[in-house]
Amino acid sequence: MTATTDAVALGAQMSGPAEATTSGPWQEETTYDYDANASGCEVPVLAGSARARVGLYCAFFVAGVAGNLALLAALWARWRRRGWGRQRGWRPSETLAANLAAADLLFLTALPFWIDSELSGGAWRAGELSCKGAPFLVALSMNVGVLMLTFVSVDRYLAVVNPSLYRRLSRALFTGLGCLSVWLVSPLLALPVLRARVLQGVELEDGTEAMWCQEEDGSSSPGQSLLLLLFSFFLPLLLVLLCYCRITRTLCLHARRSSSLDTHLCRSFKIIFLVVGAFVLSWVPFNTFRLVGVVQQLLARDSSPSCVAHKVAQLGMEITAPLAFANSCANPFIYALADRSLRRDSARCLCPCLVKAPVSWGAISFSSQQGASSSGWRTRDRAAGEPVGLTTLQD
Repeated sequence: MTATTDAVALGAQMSGPAEATTSGPWQEETTYDYDANASGCEVPVLAGSARARVGLYCAFFVAGVAGNLALLAALWARWRRRGWGRQRGWRPSETLAANLAAADLLFLTALPFWIDSELSGGAWRAGELSCKGAPFLVALSMNVGVLMLTFVSVDRYLAVVNPSLYRRLSRALFTGLGCLSVWLVSPLLALPVLRARVLQGVELEDGTEAMWCQEEDGSSSPGQSLLLLLFSFFLPLLLVLLCYCRITRTLCLHARRSSSLDTHLCRSFKIIFLVVGAFVLSWVPFNTFRLVGVVQQLLARDSSPSCVAHKVAQLGMEITAPLAFANSCANPFIYALADRSLRRDSARCLCPCLVKAPVSWGAISFSSQQGASSSGWRTRDRAAGEPVGLTTLQD
């Protein structure tokens, strides 16, 4: 039977074929042909890990649902209050927030099924539809997250590094097409999950039978899993990091010319940097262990499989899966801490009678004096042949 921790289930649905059995709820033993004299390759049991995961997942569910709904409500209120004027629409950080919140809510609808599986010792009691749907939503949420971060990173890269091209773009059309592309491509990348996941009856040690949600044997090859992992996560993430390295370098060059603007430039990208950082810290450890597992499976076809690599991959996924799941409730707190006006909008939505302060759009508010300084900065940039404008950075 397959191990039914979230790590094994999530790792199996996105990493490759489920070639595993277990001798206990949290142990996994590969079915590769190890040396006949070997005693097997069993993954050590982590005492109390199931109870810890249940507690963490319940906390993630409550905080994530409440936080993401409040974030969407605040963004919707901000959208409506702006009216049909020049500032109609969301800025890139707000567009990112809305799309990530929607993806996180989809992911959180699948979390109760994982909680129930943990409570039942790994058995899947929710039926075959949820067996396919829950892993699909997890994969969809991760794909939307990384692709949305990639799109916003490219948008910010063009705004800072190539502003002349960026000003010629129709920003509403560019943003709309970008978000639409993310939501069309992400389900396609998650489709292999629907084909692979099946509900199978397994006889337990006490003679009873339980239904387990696992990946069907031969549903995908390690090579296919490796390509999917690279193109759906690591390559987009590499592009994100490259974009922000160049953005940071460009902003630092401009900050040297106008030290008074340094703080404002940092604040203008603060939220997106924090969201990218949270995503990297949440998903990179888990996907790194997934990569180890896939490479181990790939190498095992031509040589004796490595028991150590298998243990490292499975234990690593089991330990880091809660960290990946925590990303579903992290973004609302990031936006609430970094954006005072968004906190005000959230308070207005929750209790309109308590908050009557003037609205300050966006994470950054500039005074007339700062605007004059910005104008001087743009003039110096144009004289130097680098027409980067602060207005462009804010939009």
